[in-house]
Amino acid sequence: MGFIGALLAALGWGTDSVLARQGLRSLPPALATGISLCASLAICLIAIAIVGPARFPLAGIAWFGMIGLINFLLGRQFNFRATKRLGAARTSALLATSPLVSIGLAVLLAGEQVTPLLLLGVLLSVSGVILVVGG
Repeated sequence: MGFIGALLAALGWGTDSVLARQGLRSLPPALATGISLCASLAICLIAIAIVGPARFPLAGIAWFGMIGLINFLLGRQFNFRATKRLGAARTSALLATSPLVSIGLAVLLAGEQVTPLLLLGVLLSVSGVILVVGG
């Protein structure tokens, strides 16, 4: 199920770039970020109401609150600005470098191990980015 979930997430993020590019033709990135955040918040509040807020520990809520500030607010703002200037394909290719950040933080903060296969995957991802952005 984890693999299918990751593929569905990739599908969602890939679609996000194309939809954002279309919307950014008529809206500034800051307004697009605000609209996107409001839509996300509405969906999250509905999900919490369905599941029940008492089932969520405060520590988990705090971690995901940080994700909301770093990824959704800042990340979307910078992503939308880049998409408006570079286009969906180039911006998405540059976002493929995020495993480098994830691996570094996972090793430092979560004690995860770096394996040769993981490094090979990162090398291939970064090589692809270089080919797309440089070409």
